[in-house]
Amino acid sequence: MLIEVHPRDLQLGQHKRFGGPIVGSMNTRCRMVLDVFDLALERATEKRCDALLIAGDVFDYPRPEAPLIAAVQERLRSWRTFVLLSDGECDEGSTWEPILFASHHELDNLIAIVDYNKIQ
Repeated sequence: MLIEVHPRDLQLGQHKRFGGPIVGSMNTRCRMVLDVFDLALERATEKRCDALLIAGDVFDYPRPEAPLIAAVQERLRSWRTFVLLSDGECDEGSTWEPILFASHHELDNLIAIVDYNKIQ
């Protein structure tokens, strides 16, 4: 039986309008989203989930700041992570930058699946 946790659209980022003051390296909204994400991961571990499906955007823009990347990377370190891409997304620089980042940092728990449907 497959058990999954499905948080949607985390949209982590330093929202200048909505995020509140930045303390350390993150604003209030960002810390709150990470707290909720931590809770979802704790529940997934307790329930012995087979998969963690994040549908939508983890970050709110293509070039997130290093502290945000590190925070998410640390939280997902023990999970095997699948990324679903369409063939059209592979033409974008905002897709290749994270792919090169993952390769550079030898993220061995990251699996990319490309839907090569030739519809761009």
